[in-house]
Amino acid sequence: MKKSYIMLSVVVLVLVISSYLLHFSNNEVSVSNSISGNNLLTGFAGLNYDELVAGDSESCFVYGIDCPDDAEELFRVNDDFFSVGGGHVAEVDNDDFQLRMCCRNILGPDNGGDRDFSLFYTGTDPSNGNAENTKVYGSHIFANNVANSGDFFALETRMGNYIEYVAGECPIGWNCIAKASPLDTEGYDFYNSHIWDCNRTFDAVDMVSICYKPEQQTDCISYGGVCTEPGYIMIEGELVYCSFGIDDLQDPDDEEGGCCYPGEIYDDFLGQCVETEECGFDIPNDKTKCYLDEIDENGRPIKLFEKEYFDQPACVKWDLQQSCCWNIERFGDFGNYYCDLSSLTWTENMNVGG
Repeated sequence: MKKSYIMLSVVVLVLVISSYLLHFSNNEVSVSNSISGNNLLTGFAGLNYDELVAGDSESCFVYGIDCPDDAEELFRVNDDFFSVGGGHVAEVDNDDFQLRMCCRNILGPDNGGDRDFSLFYTGTDPSNGNAENTKVYGSHIFANNVANSGDFFALETRMGNYIEYVAGECPIGWNCIAKASPLDTEGYDFYNSHIWDCNRTFDAVDMVSICYKPEQQTDCISYGGVCTEPGYIMIEGELVYCSFGIDDLQDPDDEEGGCCYPGEIYDDFLGQCVETEECGFDIPNDKTKCYLDEIDENGRPIKLFEKEYFDQPACVKWDLQQSCCWNIERFGDFGNYYCDLSSLTWTENMNVGG
């Protein structure tokens, strides 16, 4: 009997140890296939990446293999992208850099019409004048305005989404691609910069977030044609969006729209796209337009939402509960259009009493 108890105890002990080892073995497998991989320097798994390495799979993410079909490859980065010191970038065909920056809901190469431009520029190799981003060591990034000097190269991938360079984090509704070091602790521009993943922050400086407005692709096939999906597409070299009329809303969900150029709306009665007019701010001596003569460095009316603004009937339509809003997103573009008073966010800077 005693021998039976001993045998049973041994069996139980073996089962416990096996279960313990199997548990940790499975954990190791899951860790190696996850976005973190225990590299002490970067927190990532060296160059043995399978697919997703880091980032938001619904917006921008670093991939270890070719980007999925529904994502656009913008550029490549190295392991230092995740380190304190930041990394360099390279062209999408530079196989010395194995990590791809992939983004969803981006209008890719030649899909942006008038908005089609490079995210940033890269340095040159002084020995031969070629772009450094084609070299083994990759390149720093430079702001777009350095291109005027003729000494820098645009990154090959171009995009048509609206872009914001923000000191700090991206605005609500915008996606972060990466972060760059600014020219100084107060500037939004960057120059000769390294690049980091969007989670990187430093106490001493607000890094520049490179942000884009996500935009899905519509089902337009011709200008002026019928569409049912909101979004944008390139048709014969022109950017077209799906317009749902003056309210700019697809309501009900199965409402059909028309394929128009940004800034136009589809007139269902006429069966064609027609131009829209902005409500004002910069047109003097026109009583039908809201006009405020002082503009700040960003083009925003200084007296917006102050007494002078509310005293003008063209600025606020009290009977319709509408207000001329500055630089809002409407009709496939941004502009000064009327919006509902109820949609405004009132702050201490919006002083009705002047």
